[in-house]
Amino acid sequence: MRFMAWNVFLSSWLIVSTFAFAQGGTSTLLSWATALLVSVVAVLSPAKTALRFLISLASFVLFWSAILLPDVPWPARVNNAIVGAVLFALSMVRPTTSKPAETAAA
Repeated sequence: MRFMAWNVFLSSWLIVSTFAFAQGGTSTLLSWATALLVSVVAVLSPAKTALRFLISLASFVLFWSAILLPDVPWPARVNNAIVGAVLFALSMVRPTTSKPAETAAA
């Protein structure tokens, strides 16, 4: 996957942000579960590029739960929504292939 380091960084930030911004139990659990899933999939995805769609699904759920969950303070909502949107955007980028370009035989 192209942006493995960014995915792992954003997952780490999700874990840290649960302590930085006071969140309810459901929001904290969802943030931690998303961070764990995204980290594992980002590390495994170079072998299986279709796994990136799991990150898309997790980030979609994180984004909408940030908006729809009750009793979540606005800094946590904004943080989770931004992280969810960035993770979704990163997961939609097509992975590059490492095949060398073929040259025309003269």
